[in-house]
Amino acid sequence: MQARRLVLKWMKDTGLKVRIDNVGNIFARREGSDSEAKPIMSGSHIDTQRNAGQFDGVLGTLAALEVAATLNEKRIPTKHPIDVTVFTNEEGVRFAPSTMGSKAIVGNLSRNEIYQQRDAQGVSYLEAMKTAGLDISKLSPPSMNRGEIEAFLELHIEQARSLYDSRIPIGVVTSIVGVRAFEVRFTGRADHQALPLGLRKDALVAAAEIVLAVNQIPRNISETAVGLVGKLTAYPGMRGVVPGEVEFTIDLRDTTISGLDRLTSEVTSRISEVCERRGLRYELANVSSSEPASMSERIIKTIEEASSKLRILSMRIRSGAGHDSQNMARIADVGMIFVPSKDGRSHCPEEWAEWHDVEHGANVLLYTTLSLDKV
Repeated sequence: MQARRLVLKWMKDTGLKVRIDNVGNIFARREGSDSEAKPIMSGSHIDTQRNAGQFDGVLGTLAALEVAATLNEKRIPTKHPIDVTVFTNEEGVRFAPSTMGSKAIVGNLSRNEIYQQRDAQGVSYLEAMKTAGLDISKLSPPSMNRGEIEAFLELHIEQARSLYDSRIPIGVVTSIVGVRAFEVRFTGRADHQALPLGLRKDALVAAAEIVLAVNQIPRNISETAVGLVGKLTAYPGMRGVVPGEVEFTIDLRDTTISGLDRLTSEVTSRISEVCERRGLRYELANVSSSEPASMSERIIKTIEEASSKLRILSMRIRSGAGHDSQNMARIADVGMIFVPSKDGRSHCPEEWAEWHDVEHGANVLLYTTLSLDKV
C-alpha cells in the first residue's frame, strides 16, 4: 500500500486523472485531443515475489508514467488518450491466481471469485481491500470489451538470457507462454524411521519422484516447455519421522496449447502412477491457468520501427514468463518490449537491468506510443 500510494502521488503530480476499479487496478489518464479516439494503454504491475528484485513489473509501470510525464514536459499533444495502468496482484503471491487484475478486466475472472480468495491467514481479498481503505461501492467495475482500447504496451525485463547473451538491448516479444499452476498434496503414513524401507508409505520419496519428472517430462515435449516445483513442505517435518504428508506446487509452461495440454496430461498421469505404486492418496488443485498468447503483428512492427528510428538494435523473442499482456491480448492489439536482465536473473535480489538498457526501453516505448497515436 505504501508503494501504491507513492505511485498514485506521482500520477497526480504528473497531472493525470486517476481512477481505481473495484478489484484494485489503477488507471491514470492523460487526455487526448480527439474525444472519439480510443486510449493507448501502457503499464505493468508493482507487486513482487517474496525476496525478489526491483525491476520486474515496476520497470514497465514507471516507464509508462515517464512517457506521460515526457509528453507533458515537451508539450506534445496526442490524439488518443494515454492511459498508465497498474495491474493488481500480477504475481499471485498473497492471493491466487496470478495476473488477477488483468483477468478481471478481460472477463476471465469474476469479481466474486476474486473477493472470495483467501490468503494463508484466512483473510479474504475483499477484507484486504477494506483494510487498505478501498470501498468497492465507490469504485468502477474492471471489465473492458474488445474494441475499447487502441493498443496495450508493456515494457519488462526479459527474465531469461537471450538478450543478455546476444548483447542486444531490445527484445520485441512475439508470443507469451501459457501457464498451468497446481497445488498438490500427497498423503501416506507417518512412522518411525526404524520401519523397513519396503513397509513405508513415504510421501516425501513419492514427491521426489515428481520433482524429477517435472524437470524431465518437458524435455520430451518441446524446446519451449518447462516445469518447476517451487515450493515443498513435508509433515510432520521431524528428523526421525517418515513424512506422512507432503504439500508442493507445480508450475508448467509452454508456448502452444497442444504442448501445454500434453505437458499437463503427462505430469498428472505420473502423479497418479507414483501414488498408486506407493500406496498413497493425492489431491491436485488447479490454482492458476492462462493460455498462450500471440502479440499483434502490427504492434510488433511498430516497436521494431521505433527501435530502428532510435538506432537501437532489436530482435524478436518469445516470453517464457507469464504477463498481464497475455490477458489483455484477448481484447486488444498488444505488444511487449523486453530489455536485458543481467545474467538472465529475476525473481531474486540479484535481478538487475543496466540503466542504459532501461533508457533504451523507455525511449522505444515512447516512440512506439507516438507512432500508434497517428492511427
